[in-house]
Amino acid sequence: MLSALWKIRQFRYANQEYVFYTPAIIFIILTVSLLYSSNFSSGWDHLYRQNPMLLFPFIILIDQALFSQWLTTYFRYFVHAVAVACLVTLFFYFIPSSLVVVITEQLSFLKPYQAPEIQDAFGAYSPFLDRLHFGYMIGIACLVQLWLIFKYSFTWMQGLVFLTLGTTMLILGARGAQIGLLLALSVWVVWWTWSYLQLYSPNRHRSGLFISLSFVLLLIAPYLAYQYLPAVQTRYNQLIWEIQTFYDGTYLRFSYTHFTSLRRILSWQSMWEIVVQQPILGVGVGDYNDTLKTIYLKKHADFPPNTHQQFLFYWGASGLAGFLAFCTSFLVFLIHHLHANALPSKLLGVCFFVFFFVVFSLDTPLLYQAGSMSFWLFYLLLSLLRSKHTI
Repeated sequence: MLSALWKIRQFRYANQEYVFYTPAIIFIILTVSLLYSSNFSSGWDHLYRQNPMLLFPFIILIDQALFSQWLTTYFRYFVHAVAVACLVTLFFYFIPSSLVVVITEQLSFLKPYQAPEIQDAFGAYSPFLDRLHFGYMIGIACLVQLWLIFKYSFTWMQGLVFLTLGTTMLILGARGAQIGLLLALSVWVVWWTWSYLQLYSPNRHRSGLFISLSFVLLLIAPYLAYQYLPAVQTRYNQLIWEIQTFYDGTYLRFSYTHFTSLRRILSWQSMWEIVVQQPILGVGVGDYNDTLKTIYLKKHADFPPNTHQQFLFYWGASGLAGFLAFCTSFLVFLIHHLHANALPSKLLGVCFFVFFFVVFSLDTPLLYQAGSMSFWLFYLLLSLLRSKHTI
């Protein structure tokens, strides 16, 4: 606490550390919304899970010299740890499901396994972490690994690690993470190609041709994956089928409570209704879940309540102030990296922004400890790259 107070006293806008304070501002606004919540216990539980927003900025700022020194090493350890988890996930994916059941029953630290009715329709089994949150971590690891490849010399081991991460992402079925990563990689490829050509071949017509070819290849890659990879094809066919049954009303004939695409549509509708009810102050972080349950009981009684939009959650829970603070933190991060000197660091920050913009539009990973810790930690560590001008 004394270190935090000392750092606040040392704060100066000129040193570009403002990006590190934005998570704490959001946390303070959520805390204020707790004051007008009737369900104090629920709100307190939520704030407790959000403690990275308050603690990580001060920890990193106070020890930023140490973090800067070991930042690349930490990135490598993180990527390799995620890659090992991916190898285990791939192992469980390719062995018979009967053997998976036996192993998971014997090893209690693994998540319980339930054999799907249709293989790959709801994604691959994730043994250590919720499938969606694991997908978000793989997305971060892919972007960081790409930064390591471009920043340092390429090795076959780095390529193998990236291939392991990408393969696991394809079979995992976390569609929000897949789409976000595809768009983020598109930004990386197009921007890097443009910068490289402008440096070594400033001919605009030739540069435009290479950019167009890169963009076409990025469009062809998902099409080929859909056509020739059963895990991708089955997962997205399930998405198309669920949406079709929703619009023609035939979903009632099936066990529709497990239709994740359908549940997202209903979640967005319900979350928007909360915003309409209290657009200025929100309902309070403590009463948000109760309000959402009430809406579901009235309109979608057969479905469990879900929150699947991070921006709408902050608006509905803490009002316009929370929504604007969260959007501002996101934009500040983007602007912060657009002014980076080194191109790999600039691209890493921009791609991180693109990736999580897609994820936050489709899910609410920050409501959970795994999502909150991973996002805010890398939000701050990547900002440290820019602020220290080290890389």
